[in-house]
Amino acid sequence: MESLEVHDGDLLLSLAALFALVAVVQTVRILWLRGEPSRRARRRVARALQGEREAERLVQEQGYRILAVQPEYTWQLLVDGRPAQVILRPDLVLEREGRRYIADVKTGHSAPDPLSSATRRQLLEYLVACQVDGVLVVDVEARRIRSLVFPSHTLPMGALRSEAPWGWALMGMIAGAGLLSLVQQGLR
Repeated sequence: MESLEVHDGDLLLSLAALFALVAVVQTVRILWLRGEPSRRARRRVARALQGEREAERLVQEQGYRILAVQPEYTWQLLVDGRPAQVILRPDLVLEREGRRYIADVKTGHSAPDPLSSATRRQLLEYLVACQVDGVLVVDVEARRIRSLVFPSHTLPMGALRSEAPWGWALMGMIAGAGLLSLVQQGLR
């Protein structure tokens, strides 16, 4: 019987060691999983920094001159009638052919989509707050620069002229022809 008790002790010791091993493995697994978001974030930041360097080369190859990299703009708003400041930090301020642009550098597969609501809203905010002639999305992965125009009376005049220089003249001619037709009919 005594050897059976010793055997039971060995069994208990083995079970305790097994439970301790499971606890250690589980603790290491939990710590690893908790660290995954920060590892992912570090990879994302490294990818973004590399993308910004590649974007700078790409815009220069396309004839843009870099005026500033991540400049800080202060934008004054009124919130419920009270002044408030917003700090904006676009990726690049560029110049080409006398026009100034804000460029937003995007990496990844879905981020460069100019129709994504986050990108669209960010670029519209830059356009209004920074008072530039246009906004661009630099898609680093596709090595492509996309221009966004928000047709609205709030755009700087240069933005509309740069995209369609004859559009306003054509609209004026159509309006003039219509007005002339009305005047001629009124004289008869």
